[in-house]
Amino acid sequence: MDFFSRIKAKVEAITVTQDDLFDKFRTCWHRIVRTYQEGYYDVDVADTDIPTSLQRMIDILLKEQNYIQRPDMQMQFTGICAEEFLNKDMLGQLVTMSEHDRPFGFRREVINFLSSLVSLLEGQSLFHKSINGAAALLMKEDSKWEVAILELESNIATKIHELPPLLNLFFYQPIVPKNVPASAVSSSSVGGLVGSSEGHNPTYTFPLFDHMIRYLHMEGRLADIARASCLLLLEVPAKDMHQYVSRTDFAAICVAGIGGAFSQLPHQLPPLGHNPATSNSYGRITFARDVESMLEAVRFVESIVRVTDVNPDAHAVRDNVLSEFRTGFLEAVIKPMFENGSDFDGSVISLLHYLTRVLETLQDGHASRILIEFLLGSDDGIAKADQSISEEQVVGSENEPGAEDEDDPSGPVMAIPAREVSLRLQPRDILLSKLSSLSEEVVQSILQFFQQLLSPAHRDRSLPLLFEPLQEYANGTSGVDYDTVNGHLNRIKRYFGLVGSVEGFEEYLADAEMSVALHESHAAPVNNVADEPADSLSDVDTPLSPAPPVEPASEPHPSIARLANDVTLQKFLLKLRTFFSHSFRINLALTGFLSALASAAPAATLYIFLFDGDLEMDRLKTETAERVSFFTLLQALYAQVSTRRPQIPDFDERLAFIRDQVKNSQSSGSIDFDATFDSETEFMKNVVVLEEFAKELLATMVMREGGVQIGHL
Repeated sequence: MDFFSRIKAKVEAITVTQDDLFDKFRTCWHRIVRTYQEGYYDVDVADTDIPTSLQRMIDILLKEQNYIQRPDMQMQFTGICAEEFLNKDMLGQLVTMSEHDRPFGFRREVINFLSSLVSLLEGQSLFHKSINGAAALLMKEDSKWEVAILELESNIATKIHELPPLLNLFFYQPIVPKNVPASAVSSSSVGGLVGSSEGHNPTYTFPLFDHMIRYLHMEGRLADIARASCLLLLEVPAKDMHQYVSRTDFAAICVAGIGGAFSQLPHQLPPLGHNPATSNSYGRITFARDVESMLEAVRFVESIVRVTDVNPDAHAVRDNVLSEFRTGFLEAVIKPMFENGSDFDGSVISLLHYLTRVLETLQDGHASRILIEFLLGSDDGIAKADQSISEEQVVGSENEPGAEDEDDPSGPVMAIPAREVSLRLQPRDILLSKLSSLSEEVVQSILQFFQQLLSPAHRDRSLPLLFEPLQEYANGTSGVDYDTVNGHLNRIKRYFGLVGSVEGFEEYLADAEMSVALHESHAAPVNNVADEPADSLSDVDTPLSPAPPVEPASEPHPSIARLANDVTLQKFLLKLRTFFSHSFRINLALTGFLSALASAAPAATLYIFLFDGDLEMDRLKTETAERVSFFTLLQALYAQVSTRRPQIPDFDERLAFIRDQVKNSQSSGSIDFDATFDSETEFMKNVVVLEEFAKELLATMVMREGGVQIGHL
């Protein structure tokens, strides 16, 4: 052991007695009082002994608390330093001495001192009038030290979250003097920004909460502190508090932050390429910061909904926030942008980009549901949703005892009336109409936006709204999954006839065949599997050879016919039918959406229609719809390729070269590998996209998790 280690061990072995701590504590206090009495009015507090003395007092109180709470102590008692501090109301004296902030910064030091006390000492210390009274006085004033006050309020909110009975010290009924009518007592909050509903005088006041929400949408650290503190308070199980919050403008203020930040975003996107010269520019950095500020407001609203959703007493707060999110943001801000956006000034593209970021931010929850219903819902669906919310709130208020009580801090519960159905175009109609836009960038953005709607977090809600025949899936009946193992393998073989000559895919299907054989050797027969096994997957046909028949299902599902006549689905399939009339960029976005649609198929109805709709329609013997499926569309497109092949010199060599170019550009994150337009080159780029799309569909079939339980492939 070296010299310094021995010295350190001896110092740590020294036991400081209670009397020693008390002497040091009184010395620090007398030093503060003497400095104040000497009148250092023209100096900064940092040039005096006040900050150091206050910090030493905190250290002594904390050390004393740790000393008396040791496991070897026989009984718990209050330390003499703490008794001196509370009995002489030293904190109250500090608040009085610092009232005029002389020396300059004295008030800030007192606020920081109290904030540290609340944070470091046990929560029970707040029950003492000396501490909570001083905190109430400091929070009432509009001080220039708003950061310090907000820190104090945050520490108090943390202690309330840890010890809920502390809420009664800051959420209380104001005392009405005798012989004075209640209406004569001011009910305005400390912050002045939160008011109750008209005609209702609140019987509670909550200045701590009212003051913090003033900072919810400020920049930087202030907003972070205020938002975190409000969430902590909303987690406290206190019915009266949640009813009070539900009657304030808290929901409107929270959602207004999203609308304000969204409205400030530019109507034209800055360059989003991978050029380092533009990606690090001041405009790009400012744009990214503004978008992130908007997304932070979205995350805060989602956090409020998540916190209040788990507490039945807080459902009124949740419903208010969701209602404001729909009416105050989606309908008041987003819907006019949809209606007034132009395809040629960049406003539609920027709106879709911002909504895509919002969808990426929102998880599977109530806010996500409302956003998707707004984007894809029809007039009837929106009216029904409003009516259901209204009825739910009415039923909740009727079942809740004492909802009409005059002492209820939130007053009588009122149902939100259903909105009248508007005759204007809904966002769904506008989105679908943009598929025929003359702007290539708009069509590409629309297809990418629909693909985002089919992401795993949102597709369960998006699909039934996007395609009406899938409403049964939304209602919990996913249809009859009548697939069989042999039918599954024959379907793979049918599509492999289209992509069998594509380089590099034989090895993939060889692995798939081994997995299927392994499954069949261990799995019991499912859904009346045929006795004869399917042929080997390696025995494939040429791209345009006749496809093997698919094993028929037990009976066709009635939703197949409805899907064949669904206008929305036919719009997307029409885009695939006219594949080679689109640009490479549009086809890249189109195949991305259709691949997501194929992999997101919830049940056999959509899956069977997309892959074998032509065969199913033959079995239905209907004349009202065309026999169409991915197979018939791809077969027709491959026929166009065969027709065009002799017309392009060195087709195979050029196609191989362009295939490598496309793959390299995709891996680098940019598709701008050829700025010059050439019809033959564009055609072959589309051929490459078609090949990759066919392979993606085949992979989807092999990996599909269906009724035959072969998802492990």
